[in-house]
Amino acid sequence: MPLPPRLTDVTQANLDQLISENTREGPHLDFKRDMPVAWNNEAKHEFLADVTAFANSGGGDLVFGVDEDGQAQASAVVPQAVANPDQEVRRMQDFLLNLAEPRLPGVQVQAVPVTVGAASGHAIVVRVPQSWAGLIGSKPTSTSSYVMGYGSDNSMFQKFARSSCVPRAKLNVFVTFGPSVWARCCPAKPHTALLMGHCW
Repeated sequence: MPLPPRLTDVTQANLDQLISENTREGPHLDFKRDMPVAWNNEAKHEFLADVTAFANSGGGDLVFGVDEDGQAQASAVVPQAVANPDQEVRRMQDFLLNLAEPRLPGVQVQAVPVTVGAASGHAIVVRVPQSWAGLIGSKPTSTSSYVMGYGSDNSMFQKFARSSCVPRAKLNVFVTFGPSVWARCCPAKPHTALLMGHCW
């Protein structure tokens, strides 16, 4: 069952329901067991990659504080020890404001109080709308790229990529390490190829 339409209505009961229903990750839902230990460049880029993947392929919810099993199904709520939830929400919003290009409006971040046994903390839900302003990526660097989605299913990935790719472009898809999928979108005009994959 998806999370409520209004992000402010999300409670632990909704997260527990994801687990009781064995909800699986998919093109519009991604689980992260833990928040980054430190927001270094690698953590920021991974966060940006996850968010822009949703923006470039239909939107979705990124949930920090939900573990998954080997079948990519929600398996447990894991309270995150966030000292100042409001500050953490603002920090994540600032990353998207300053690192995504073009800007990605409409992203919502919500801290949800959760308690499991004696452990209390928060889950952080990031709701990402579909981008209607073209591909969203990282601000220009020597290794900038556009993320279109994740998964080991090539056919699913091609569907996402073709829906957002340059019309009549040639799409080459190949699986790299782990579950990540990369694609190169090659329009008819030379020197205009778009590389879509993980931001490094």
